[in-house]
Amino acid sequence: MRLAYFDLGCVYADQKRNQEALAAFLRAEQLDPTEPDAHYRLARLYMALGQKQKANEEFAKTKALHAKVEESLIQKVSGGSQAESKPTE
Repeated sequence: MRLAYFDLGCVYADQKRNQEALAAFLRAEQLDPTEPDAHYRLARLYMALGQKQKANEEFAKTKALHAKVEESLIQKVSGGSQAESKPTE
């Protein structure tokens, strides 16, 4: 469901229907606050609307969420390579 609202927000944003895009992106973010894409699109929309403070907050959330995803991937890869390097008996 989050993806549907995200996609709808993208369509509205492309059509310059900013208030409808804002509502859709906010709903997508509400459904999955850990997904960075909605935060990024919200940030861009807030910039277009001249709401710099809100945009900066959303950009910060996007950056933090991407860092968490990156850290998680590194841990998975590191864990996987350690398991593979252990000799089997």
